[in-house]
Amino acid sequence: MKIALSSVVCPEWTLARLAQEAEALAIDAVELRTFGDDSTTIACDPFLTDPAKTRRLMQAAGLSIACIATGIHYDERITPPIVGRLLFDTERSVRQSKRAVDLAAELECPFVRVFGFEIPANEPRADAMERIVDRLQKSLDHCRHTGVRLILENGGSFASAQHLLDLIRAVDHPLLAAAYSIPTGVLAGDDPVRALDLLGPLCVAIKLKDVRETSGPDRTPCILGEGLIPVAPATRAFAARRQPQSFATYELDRLWLARGPAHAAQEHAAHAHAAPVVSATLAPAPEEDLLHAEGDVPTPPSIHTDWRTILSTSIANIAAWRAAETPAPGTSRFAKANASDHAAGPGVPGKQPIPSRSFDGVQSTVLA
Repeated sequence: MKIALSSVVCPEWTLARLAQEAEALAIDAVELRTFGDDSTTIACDPFLTDPAKTRRLMQAAGLSIACIATGIHYDERITPPIVGRLLFDTERSVRQSKRAVDLAAELECPFVRVFGFEIPANEPRADAMERIVDRLQKSLDHCRHTGVRLILENGGSFASAQHLLDLIRAVDHPLLAAAYSIPTGVLAGDDPVRALDLLGPLCVAIKLKDVRETSGPDRTPCILGEGLIPVAPATRAFAARRQPQSFATYELDRLWLARGPAHAAQEHAAHAHAAPVVSATLAPAPEEDLLHAEGDVPTPPSIHTDWRTILSTSIANIAAWRAAETPAPGTSRFAKANASDHAAGPGVPGKQPIPSRSFDGVQSTVLA
C-alpha cells in the first residue's frame, strides 16, 4: 500500500512545490485533484502543466502519481426524458471522463477517481441507476488499452460500501474499481473494516481524514487517530492485503475549508441534497468531502492546530499503521458472504483474466 497525499491540502502550491513538500514528508505518491481544462481553482491542477513536465517533477522527487482525482459524476437528469436528449448536452460527464483518462495516460497514472452520485427522491431508483450505469460504461470503454482504470468513490446515494458495491456490480465492467472514503462510509453507518471486507479486491484505494466532531458546526480536521473516525484499524487491514497499486490517500481539506469551518458547514448543509450542477469543467461532486465551500482560489483557512503539524503527524501515523498491519481481512461474515464474487478477482466472476498495460512497473490484471 502506497501512502499518497491529496493536493487539496495545498491549493496555493505549484506542482513543483507539491513535489518538494511531498518528498520531504517521505511519502510514496500524490493524488492530483483537477477541476478540468483551463481551471484556475487550484495552482497544482494537472491540466495546467505539460504532462511530461509533471512526470519529470514527480519522478525527480521519487514520487508516483497515484490517481487523478476528479469530481465527475454521472447523475445529471435528462429532462424531458426523450426530447432532452436532443436539446441538451447529456453526455458531458462522459466527455469529461475521456479527457481525464487521456491526461492520466499521458501522466502514466493508473487511476481516475469519479463518483456516482445522487438519486433524486422524486425519481425511481431504477431510472437513475440506468442513467448512471450507461454513462459509466461509456466512460470505461474509453479506458481500454490506456493502462488507466476508473475508481468509483463512495458518496451521495452510494455512501455506504454496500451501495457502492451494488453500483459497481450493475456497471459490470473489468476496468472499474472502488475507492472507499472511510469518513464518508462511517457517516453512512459502515464499520470500515467490514466495509473493506465487503468490497474485497475491488477496493484499490482508501481515503483518510479525521475530525473531532461528526455533527455540529465545527468539523475542522484533526490529526489522524485523534478524532472520531476509526481510521487506524481500517488502514492496518487495508495495508495487510499487499495489493499491487493500492494506495491510501490523506486528505487535509484546506481547499474546502478556505472560507472557514462555520461557513463550510453552512454550505455543506445547504447543498447536501441539492441537484448537482454540471459545469464545463470537471465539477466537484456535492458531497465528496465532509465539508466544502466552492469559490475562487482559496486563502489559508482557520484550523485549530497548525495544518503543517496535522499533515506531518498524520502522515507519520499512516506509516506506523502500515508497518503494524494486521492479518488480511477475509474472516468476517461479510467477506465469507462475498468470497465467491471475488474468487475471479475484481470484475465479473467466472471471466478469464487478460493482461493490461500498466504503470509503475506493476502488471495489472483485468477480466475479459
